[in-house]
Amino acid sequence: MTQLTACPKCGNEIKPDETFCTGCGTKLVLTLEEKRNKAAVIGMKVSKQVHKGKVKSGRTVILVLAILFLIGAPIVYFMLQSEIKSLSNQGYVIDTAKANQIMILFVGAQLFLALVYIGLWFWAKTKPFPASLTALLLFLATLGISAAVDPAELVKGLLIKIIIIIALINSVSSAYKYKKLTEADI
Repeated sequence: MTQLTACPKCGNEIKPDETFCTGCGTKLVLTLEEKRNKAAVIGMKVSKQVHKGKVKSGRTVILVLAILFLIGAPIVYFMLQSEIKSLSNQGYVIDTAKANQIMILFVGAQLFLALVYIGLWFWAKTKPFPASLTALLLFLATLGISAAVDPAELVKGLLIKIIIIIALINSVSSAYKYKKLTEADI
């Protein structure tokens, strides 16, 4: 994107973002079009920095999700243990082998998701757009599966879920814009 022009006084090559000639020190007078171009380049550089910051925030959201799923695994385990014990105390006959299989399935799913989000967090450092998009789609799929298993789960922690979805959408959007600005060599 850097186009070189010549100094009107000495003919030295200058870059569009320079206001003084590096050869003779002459103050360069810009035409209105050159000023607009310079402002546009500066605006795009600022935009790139803003999107870069939002991409970092998106990575943080992905890491938070990994931590939440990691912390959630033992919580799910103890909640299910408590539920099984409560049902047994109420006189229900519980097939402990099946109950343990279900418990292992839920805890395993939590740990698997934690590992996937940790992987996405690492991937987002080099490829923020596909990593953020994958994190968003995975989170939405997880919510959908959770709601299919127990519809009441959809409204539990609804505000946090909405905040995470909005943060991931912003991350995907900024990662895409950052990618386009980087590809344009700005």
